[in-house]
Amino acid sequence: MDDDEEELTQPYERSQDCSLFSPRITGESQTFWGRLYPLMKTLCCYDLLQASEVVGKGASCSITLTVEQVGDKPYKMLAEEHFELSRVVKKNIPKIMLLDRSETGVFLNEKRIQTLQRSTPSVIHNNDIIGLPDSSGNHYNAFVFVDPKAPTIQSIPSAVRLKYDLTCRLGVGTFGEVYLAFDKNIKVAAAMKTIPLNTTLTNEVKLKDKLLNEIDILKSLNNPHVIKLIDVVHYKSGSCMFLEYMEGKDLLDRIAQQGRLKESLAKLYFYQIALGIKYLHDKKIIHRDIKPANVLLSTRDTETIAKLADFGLSKSLTSTIHMKTVCGTKLYAAPELLACKGKLEKYTSQVDIWSLGVLLYVSLSGKEPFAAQSHLVEIHIQNGLYVMPVESWQNISTFAKNLIDSMLEVQPVKRITIDGIFEDIWLKVSAQ
Repeated sequence: MDDDEEELTQPYERSQDCSLFSPRITGESQTFWGRLYPLMKTLCCYDLLQASEVVGKGASCSITLTVEQVGDKPYKMLAEEHFELSRVVKKNIPKIMLLDRSETGVFLNEKRIQTLQRSTPSVIHNNDIIGLPDSSGNHYNAFVFVDPKAPTIQSIPSAVRLKYDLTCRLGVGTFGEVYLAFDKNIKVAAAMKTIPLNTTLTNEVKLKDKLLNEIDILKSLNNPHVIKLIDVVHYKSGSCMFLEYMEGKDLLDRIAQQGRLKESLAKLYFYQIALGIKYLHDKKIIHRDIKPANVLLSTRDTETIAKLADFGLSKSLTSTIHMKTVCGTKLYAAPELLACKGKLEKYTSQVDIWSLGVLLYVSLSGKEPFAAQSHLVEIHIQNGLYVMPVESWQNISTFAKNLIDSMLEVQPVKRITIDGIFEDIWLKVSAQ
């Protein structure tokens, strides 16, 4: 442990499992020059032990992928020998090389290795992502390569570096970076949020208080549609939170890929999100920041599990049923929440229902209902001014439109409740 680090580790029950761990893995005592960590729950983790390792579906490969691991359609795109990884040393400088042996292609960091380059190996580096083709003509990220001799991120505390391999950066959160981490012992993926504690929020709310609030709330939650906390490491200058890794990315990304969701798919995701919200409200917790970017999808499959995430702005109603703090994302914020700014108006858990209505609107149309000029956004929200243009909504059922209208009701007491949503006819009729 570094001298300036003061650590307290709190383990939590692991929510992800992979029963397909490679028998080639023998632990940290085994000498290996590289490791392939899986970016799909069904794939295995492989230590690279031989000077050259061949990956494919053929029985002769040193790493053989099965149809159960990659799925039926992607499996058809796999070559008997798809790609080769090797470690070569030239002038005392080791290099890791990747050679595409297939006709269907290999992707390196989201880019396809060009045909003319297939006869020549490509140099790969620590945390590079290897992708494989799927039957749609696209690809899926399969593995992240980890070089055990690569320099570690010194800003991360030693307790984390000893226990976890930190790989690619998943993004930048509101208050810190998010990395894909793998437990070195059980090879399970987690999303690690780094949260420094040397800054404050603009509204004089200390970042440490926000962090502890998120941890406290996550520790109290256990629901299939709410993200699960795996581990926490506190140290002198910050904290690291480990959350279950959702390989399907977020709902915003899914909507952006498709432009808009089919009504049947939007209903599937909406129902799961509503289940998560009902669970929170039953526990007297308001999320306060519901939006597509805070809904994570378990897998890259179209039909998959959706979970609510990012509880940094959530609040437990322990002393009163009303709240007055302004927070959340403006385009998804309820009128009464925006009205709190500098005033005495109060709000309840009904703010989540409004945000859920905006989310459903965006899911079905691919557009935001209140995306007017910035100086008019609050006015439009507070007056419930939005339209459903015929060109975007003509194929959407009247039931879906009516439900959105009932959620985007300006007056909270007239707005549909979470229990009312589950009684709504749209969730009971067959999807289009």
